[in-house]
Amino acid sequence: MKKILALLLAMLMLAVCVTACGEDTAPPVVDEEEEPTPSINYEDYVKPVVDRKVSECITEAELSDMMDVEVKLVIDTDSAATYQSENGHYMVTLALESRTRDEFDTMVADTAIWTPHAGVGEAAYWGVGQTEMVAYQSGYAVSVSGYNVYYGCLETIMKRLVDSLKQEG
Repeated sequence: MKKILALLLAMLMLAVCVTACGEDTAPPVVDEEEEPTPSINYEDYVKPVVDRKVSECITEAELSDMMDVEVKLVIDTDSAATYQSENGHYMVTLALESRTRDEFDTMVADTAIWTPHAGVGEAAYWGVGQTEMVAYQSGYAVSVSGYNVYYGCLETIMKRLVDSLKQEG
C-alpha cells in the first residue's frame, strides 16, 4: 500500500512539473505602433496671476528706507517678491494677484484669521499677530508679510504698494 501511495504521489508530482514547465500558451505580444504624446502649450492653460511684477511696484531703496535696514531682492516671481537683510534677520514678502472685489471678499470671508483695517486701499485686513496684511485696490489683491518687521512698517509698505496701484490703475 505504501508503495502504491508513493508511486501515485510521484506521478502526481511529475504531472504538476510537466504542466508547470510546459510551453507558454499566452498569445504573443504584438508590437503596436505607439501614438505620439500630444505636445501641450501650457501658456494656453496657465495664465499669469498678474499682468505686472510686484517687484516693479516698489524698489529695494524704498523698502530699505521704510524698514530702516538695507534689504535686497532675493526671490522674484511674476506674482511675489521677497526681500531680505544681509544678515537674514529681516524679511518682507510682497504678493500681487489679479482679483475682482467679490473674489477678494470671498477669500477674506473664507478664512477666519483676518481683522478689518481702515485707511489702506479699498479694503484691508490684518492677519493674526499682525505679521501679514492683505488689501484690495484697483482689481488687485495685495499681500505684505514680514519676519521681524514691525506692523507699522508693514502698514507703510502696504500703503506704498496701494498708492502705486492707484497711480497705474
